[in-house]
Amino acid sequence: MSALAASVVEALHALATANLVEALLESVLYGVYGVLCITVLYLFRSRERRPAVWVSMGLVIRFFTITGHWIGTLYATFFAFVHLGGGTTAAAFYDNLSSPWYLTNLVFLGASFLVTNLLVIHRLHVIFSNSRTVIILPLIFLTLGLGKYD
Repeated sequence: MSALAASVVEALHALATANLVEALLESVLYGVYGVLCITVLYLFRSRERRPAVWVSMGLVIRFFTITGHWIGTLYATFFAFVHLGGGTTAAAFYDNLSSPWYLTNLVFLGASFLVTNLLVIHRLHVIFSNSRTVIILPLIFLTLGLGKYD
């Protein structure tokens, strides 16, 4: 095996290993996020003065988009390491950036970013006494950056 072929195989194994570690870390952090999100939603519902309906809807939509991304990551991990058997074939699977699982995960990630940014902009609007001038710049940046999630 030539030196170039050996370095390509080594890079593919590193890609598969990195995706396995990413799935493990994402699962642990998703558990923490799930507990915190459900706690926040419960505390919002139990207060006398509840936040705007848009905030609760945004949190629920964000929870579902993050859950969808997590499910997509678990699917890819099981497919690559159980169905394909790991190794070079798993790395080739992860290297295909036009596969449906990758595009679906990208859509969930972009939707999560969008909802999170909108929640932050709403919070800025509330903190600064409903001043519209405060949210103009963040809205411009959000609008300019919508198609930039590659």
